[in-house]
Amino acid sequence: MESPGKCLKKERESRNLNLEEVSQSTRIKEPILRAIEEDRYDRCPPSFYVKGFLTNYARYLGIDPKDIILKYQELNKASAPPMKTVLSEQPRESLRFRPRIQTRVRARVLLLSVLLISLVIPLYIYHGYVYQPLKAPDLPVLSRQKLPTSAATPEKENPPVI
Repeated sequence: MESPGKCLKKERESRNLNLEEVSQSTRIKEPILRAIEEDRYDRCPPSFYVKGFLTNYARYLGIDPKDIILKYQELNKASAPPMKTVLSEQPRESLRFRPRIQTRVRARVLLLSVLLISLVIPLYIYHGYVYQPLKAPDLPVLSRQKLPTSAATPEKENPPVI
């Protein structure tokens, strides 16, 4: 049975296409295409990316992607270690859920904003009730008032004529 990389390479060469053309059309980088054609999947990203690359590459060449993916999975089954071995080698701490740093930052920002709002609103309300602007008392304007005349003030007498 032919490997998926060799099958894709043979089809590409039969159509007289170079890797640069395929790379531009499929938007898969040339080193990844070269690694796929050489069946060097250790040089590629994780397998779910490789499956996407294989599907995209096969569609570009006009090959049924399901056949290529099946060949890739059979090749991986033969070379991959059993799943139990991989899990037993991992430390238990890495399997624990750890929230991302970004989530922690968001939680802290939310907490600080709630605290700030809970302090600002009472201060605003207190300031509105206690510190009301002083109103000037309604005092009469002196220029419009008539001064009261009293009996104690002497009337102006005519000055003596000399």
